[in-house]
Amino acid sequence: MRSGPSQQSPGTYRIAELSRELGVTQRALRHYEQVGLLSPQRWGSERIYSSLDRARVILILGGRAMGMTLGALGRLFELYEREGSATEMAQALGAFRQQIRFLKTRRDEVGQAIAILQAETERLSRADPDRSAAEGPGAQTVRRAGRYATA
Repeated sequence: MRSGPSQQSPGTYRIAELSRELGVTQRALRHYEQVGLLSPQRWGSERIYSSLDRARVILILGGRAMGMTLGALGRLFELYEREGSATEMAQALGAFRQQIRFLKTRRDEVGQAIAILQAETERLSRADPDRSAAEGPGAQTVRRAGRYATA
């Protein structure tokens, strides 16, 4: 990769450069290496990342943004290395569909939680406004059978 400590080959990145360019911490890059998602070259103790490593970090960040685990991303990377892009695409498609189902379920659960909180907020704001105003915000909520913990 590099011919010496002061020279760097085109298409390679030191950890600080890759971190800055992609907006990811150096600690995260080291973690991705530790779990086997990246394999930077070494010049002494310095990590030198290739354009392939850079592309993988971009895929990792995109996968994480979609809620994929590092383990799932690692399996996709391994599959690609072993069997090529057609098999990887089929596996990725299945993984993406599964993740979509999971996220839709979570979205529904979050929607239900928001609806409950909105209903309770409305109910509490209508309940005895003179008394709750005199005691301050949240006093009535705390008083109700220990069910709420706002104060």
